[in-house]
Amino acid sequence: MVGRATLFDILGVNPEATDDDVKRAWEGHYLNADADHERVPQEVRHAYQLLQDSDRRVWYTDMLRAAAIGHPVTVRPHEIIAFQRMCELAFLKSYPDKDVKDAFLVRTHWQEPPRWDEAAQRFVPPPTAWERLRKAVAAVFLLQCFRGKSPGQQIALTILYLIVVAPTAYAAWFGINALSEARTRKLESALRNLGTRSTEMSKALDQRVDSLSRRFADATGVPIGSCADAAFPKKPEVESALFKNPTAKSAWDVACRSFPKDSDVQLQRTTVAGVSQRISKHQLLDEDVDQLEQTIVWLGKALGQLDEVDPKIDHIRTMIASERFGRVSGSSANEEKSSESRKNGG
Repeated sequence: MVGRATLFDILGVNPEATDDDVKRAWEGHYLNADADHERVPQEVRHAYQLLQDSDRRVWYTDMLRAAAIGHPVTVRPHEIIAFQRMCELAFLKSYPDKDVKDAFLVRTHWQEPPRWDEAAQRFVPPPTAWERLRKAVAAVFLLQCFRGKSPGQQIALTILYLIVVAPTAYAAWFGINALSEARTRKLESALRNLGTRSTEMSKALDQRVDSLSRRFADATGVPIGSCADAAFPKKPEVESALFKNPTAKSAWDVACRSFPKDSDVQLQRTTVAGVSQRISKHQLLDEDVDQLEQTIVWLGKALGQLDEVDPKIDHIRTMIASERFGRVSGSSANEEKSSESRKNGG
């Protein structure tokens, strides 16, 4: 890949593209190549291979966002190899974060790798555009001043620069920094409050999910992660209860939909962890407040959806118990009939 093109740019779709949008974009490339798969550029084929899957599109968008703002991405230990492989397929580079266990810093192919500061024991962000400009201006100023000057004049200009120009520039720089630090402290205070709230809500969500998952599995014998899988084997009384009772089937569907996806929960955890890490390093971003506020809204919505699950599980349990009782009663009645028939026959 060359330039700053992402896979979305190569295929010609937006990050919000649907499956149909991706398919239409691919068909356009395919038809432009006279319906010859081999004549479609390899980069386009590669982009379509990855982006045709909606989950991979979401993952790729999240990784681009993490790379843009310097977010560390937390990865489960058993998924690290798969994560690194996915980064390679998406033309992304991943670097283990020495500050956080099982976390990685993601960079696009055009970004500089993170620099590790041994003295500070942390990753140092690349120099900002302002820092690069300041150094360039200082270098050009000194070169222009020295050009055509005698050694004595060069010494005099150097002293003038060190005594007048540099202190003035640094005074202005420190003044800007003071304002920036005051703003940073205010931002940090707001982020700490939001971070505490989001952490508490995240723990509450984990506890609620764990509790309801156990209740659902105890009632149905089916793990909540497999409830939407029609092929997953179910007990006969569960199959019968869902088939005979539309209300039980509806309650089952609501329960399945109400549990948050593991990928969504992991994304919120990564967001909170990334902001917390930047707070500890005093490397805050303006987007952090919006991210935590969005996380809190998402957590509140997820907790609200789980409140609907309790009565649904109770209803499913009741329907299954009723079906089980009917089966037992029917079996007993059949046994009595068989016994009576044998007596009469005897």
